[in-house]
Amino acid sequence: MTARKSIVTAVIIITLAAASVASAAFPIPAPPDWFVVPPDGATRLQHHSFHADPNLNQPPDWTANGFDPAIPDQWTMPTPVTYNVANPNAPWGVYWENGGGGAGVPLYGGFLNDNIGADLPQGGTLTKKMGNLADESKIKEFYALMIWAGVPGTFTQLDMSVSSPGTTVNTTTFEAGEAGLFATVIEGTITPQPDFEDFSFVFSGPTFVDEVYIGTHCVPEPSTTVLLCMGAFGLLLSARRRRR
Repeated sequence: MTARKSIVTAVIIITLAAASVASAAFPIPAPPDWFVVPPDGATRLQHHSFHADPNLNQPPDWTANGFDPAIPDQWTMPTPVTYNVANPNAPWGVYWENGGGGAGVPLYGGFLNDNIGADLPQGGTLTKKMGNLADESKIKEFYALMIWAGVPGTFTQLDMSVSSPGTTVNTTTFEAGEAGLFATVIEGTITPQPDFEDFSFVFSGPTFVDEVYIGTHCVPEPSTTVLLCMGAFGLLLSARRRRR
């Protein structure tokens, strides 16, 4: 009797441990150092949660703009779509990263998802145009995080891309998944810095979209940085000569 009780207890402990692991946040790459609020004057950040909104183009839940873009933003969703719904197909609830920052904190590194979002029964393409300020002396860094889930019994893939006319785009992607929940990250650079960036999120099948975080950041091109440093060095040398 004692041995049987011990076996049952062990099974319960193992089951609880497995449940604990399943409820933990899977690892997601940390966002860039510039992805912070308030942003600097070269950064724009946005977050979409796809909760109920009278505007079906779904303007972001929050924006943190370090500058005013020359071209307006635009967000489009496929049809059919239902907003502000709980995902009925996933066994997970709220996921956290780095210990979490409290429910409702709309920052990567704290609140990641609330299991409330948009149901796309046929999948489709989400697009986001992020306005910018064209500057050939700079490059654009970008970062986007999509939290989503497929439907059990179906197979869905997410293809994320970024483009802008007349530019060179370098991207890397990362995806982590657990218990039907996925987090896909795309990041990279655009050269030269364009008027706008087009983000595209293409789902091949039925999908529940929970959260999207998007950020862009302007930085000088390496050649520009070198020239600035050389100019500063030249000024220092000139000042030293005058003192002598």
